[in-house]
Parts: sequence; C-alpha cells; structure tokens
Amino acid sequence: MKRISLLLVPLLLASCAAPPSSAPRRAAAELAGRKAGAPQHCISFDRLEGLRVSDTDRHMLLYGRGGMIWANDLGPECGFSVNDSLISEPLSRYCRGDLVRSLDHVSQIPGPTCALGDFVPYKR
Repeated sequence: MKRISLLLVPLLLASCAAPPSSAPRRAAAELAGRKAGAPQHCISFDRLEGLRVSDTDRHMLLYGRGGMIWANDLGPECGFSVNDSLISEPLSRYCRGDLVRSLDHVSQIPGPTCALGDFVPYKR
C-alpha cells in the first residue's frame, strides 16, 4: 500500500498547475526589432528544429531563427519553463489547437499541456 501511495504522489504533483501570474508580461526579447505579420492557423516546420520557450516570456513559444521567427502566444493561463523539454506530435505542420506538453528536464515530472494558438510571423 505504501508503494502505491509513493507512486501516486509524483502524479498528483504533476497535475497541479501553477496559478496564472498577475505580474505584467514582458515582451519576448527574441522579437525585438522585428515587424509582426498576419497570424496564421498553421505553419510548416523542419523536423530538425522544434518549438522553444521564449527566454523572457514563459507563455510564448517560438519557432524559427534568423530572418523569420514564428511566435505562438499561449495566453496567461498556460506556460512553460525555459528548462522544460517540449513534446508535440505534429504530422507535417504545427496548427492552432495542437497540444504541446512539457517534461521537467531534471526530474522527468510531466508539466502542463497547452493548446497552440495562431502563429504570428515576425520578420527583421
């Protein structure tokens, strides 16, 4: 019985999400000096590069580098840590409504699952 209880504790802790932060959000530093384009429901992707969490906004996922970066704002109710490993299962595109979940890089405890929003392109 104790063994089962010890196995349930990490699962219960993983299901607890941190409450939304009331602090004002900072703009994603990676988008500074770029101009936003029209939001897109889906974007194609390269299997060698995945979504990543913004360095300055844990509610913003980014895709791409160089001349074009796509930003996906998860909203204040969902966010990830910069140290989380993101897990998604897209077929050929990332699309609005696709689910992304996280896994703590160190403890391997699952984190929140978030639905993607629209992707906004930012060009230099």
